[in-house]
Amino acid sequence: MPEIWSYDAEEIKIYQLQGEEYLQRETSLVFPNLKIQEIPSLIETYRMVGRRVF
Repeated sequence: MPEIWSYDAEEIKIYQLQGEEYLQRETSLVFPNLKIQEIPSLIETYRMVGRRVF
C-alpha cells in the first residue's frame, strides 16, 4: 500500500512507502492539493454536530 493515513488525538499523519519502510510526509500522493492540516478541525466540527458529511 503506497500511502497510509492515521488519525489520532485530533491529528492526521500521512505515511508513504519508501523502499521497505513508511516515512511520515506532509502531503498526500493521492490528494496533493488537499490541505491536510484543515481536516482534523472539520472532523471535530461535524462530530460535535453529530452527523456524517461526505
